Amino acid sequence: MKLVRPTLLALAATIALAAFADGAPRAVPPPKPRKPVPEFVRGEVIELACYMQDSRSRGDEHAACAQEGILAGGPVGILTSDGTLYLVLGKTSRPPNDLFAPLAGKKVKVTGKKLRRAKMLAIICEKVEELPPEKPKPKPAKKK
Repeated sequence: MKLVRPTLLALAATIALAAFADGAPRAVPPPKPRKPVPEFVRGEVIELACYMQDSRSRGDEHAACAQEGILAGGPVGILTSDGTLYLVLGKTSRPPNDLFAPLAGKKVKVTGKKLRRAKMLAIICEKVEELPPEKPKPKPAKKK
């Protein structure tokens, strides 16, 4: 049994020296950074202060009022088709009102980073594009 211990120690020392043959420890390369997955929100551009006071404040008939409120510095929001409301933030501390004012009342796709704090949702706008108007759904044929 006395011969086994020195042999095991010699084997362990040989393996350790082979692993660090040049004397420098081998660092494990850091994992490659993942590309962030773009997130987006689709919906109507609204002016939040007006919408919160009257939820009917949306659509084409309210676009001019929303645009006026956005240009005056009111907060910009995106109202999705399922009723989810997002606050739109700029990439810097400056709000993106100038970018969204001409799109008031229109359907858009906002690409950026989604945020959630408590029960509030927001998106940091990196890109916005106007969506084409929805085609009206055909009415079902009447039965005679």
